[in-house]
Amino acid sequence: MADEYILKHLHDVLHAIADIERCFENHPMRFDLFEQDIFILRC
Repeated sequence: MADEYILKHLHDVLHAIADIERCFENHPMRFDLFEQDIFILRC
């Protein structure tokens, strides 16, 4: 039971990471630019 619980959360984390990466598809993946204007990314 605990393993299924952990796996579900890890699966959710992987999907969240994929969603975030899609926000950067047309932008350089540089934190300094993101930090300057967090609204530049329109997901």
